[in-house]
Amino acid sequence: MSKQVSTLSHRAIEEPLRQIVYNAGGEGAVVVNKVREGKGDFGYNARTDDTKTFVQRASLTPAKVARVALKTLHPLQECS
Repeated sequence: MSKQVSTLSHRAIEEPLRQIVYNAGGEGAVVVNKVREGKGDFGYNARTDDTKTFVQRASLTPAKVARVALKTLHPLQECS
């Protein structure tokens, strides 16, 4: 039973990636396997149809993380 739940959970988590790849004209299973084999912040870029780490693509930098965190935190502080 727990093996089935685990398989279903993994499939549910992978499904959005499969759909993005399909919409980009690729083969979802191939990209999902590449991403699964990657380490750390490894992911898929549908625009360029490649797999790299987010830092290599410069789509995620410490400065961006800090900026988003501050933007998210500011409205929350106003509510409390």
